[in-house]
Amino acid sequence: ALFAALLFVGVSSAVERRLPNPIVVFGLGAFISLVREPDIPVLLFALLAWFIWRVRSQPELSRKRVFAASLLPGLVAVVGVAGFQILYNRWASGGWTLNSYGGENFTLGAFNEGHVLLSYNHGLFVWYPVLALLLIAGLWNRASRWWALVAGGMVLILTAIYGSWPSWFLGGGFGHRGFVDIVPFLVLPGAIAISAVTSKWLRGALLCGVVVVTLGTVELMAAYWEGTIPFSNNSAHQYWQVVVGRDSLLSGRLG
Repeated sequence: ALFAALLFVGVSSAVERRLPNPIVVFGLGAFISLVREPDIPVLLFALLAWFIWRVRSQPELSRKRVFAASLLPGLVAVVGVAGFQILYNRWASGGWTLNSYGGENFTLGAFNEGHVLLSYNHGLFVWYPVLALLLIAGLWNRASRWWALVAGGMVLILTAIYGSWPSWFLGGGFGHRGFVDIVPFLVLPGAIAISAVTSKWLRGALLCGVVVVTLGTVELMAAYWEGTIPFSNNSAHQYWQVVVGRDSLLSGRLG
């Protein structure tokens, strides 16, 4: 919800050719960092993408002026969020630091990035295949490609962070919960791409694909709450038994 609000503020201000309110940007950024600290690099990337997008939409002669003016809300947000996080950590742990995770550190050579995206044990695109479909559709369509590149960049940043984390799957959540904040950025390019398709057959095929893969996630959610599939360390066999096997909703488990 916080990233969705930030997306709305950035897009609406650019469309209306005005600067977003620095206090609003700072407030949203502060709450984002407080809720999930690994989102801070994603927040910085989103601000950079917004700068580039806003400047590119301006006439060439005014681009430097617009970029300089656009830096204000971004700088206020970055400095404010960093200061807020440092003060919060000082109050909570007694140390002057940006890191809220104590002695836990990132290991860049762990190479768990593939697991983060594609593992049956909470892999992002395995448990939420609709996000992969929307991202691919966004990259395929020219009208949505910029937004898809931004969303893809966010995914890569979080994948690198969580892939370097000792508990890369983040415990017993549903799928990989580390990406839930950026879902609005993944949905937007897919929605733009689907709405831009002129062929009724192709658009229908894309929408049917969205429904089918979303049904798979619904199957997993039902099994998750019923205990049919474990909260962690899921195998390929357990996954497919829920999605299309004997534990599937389509096999009459609800009836």
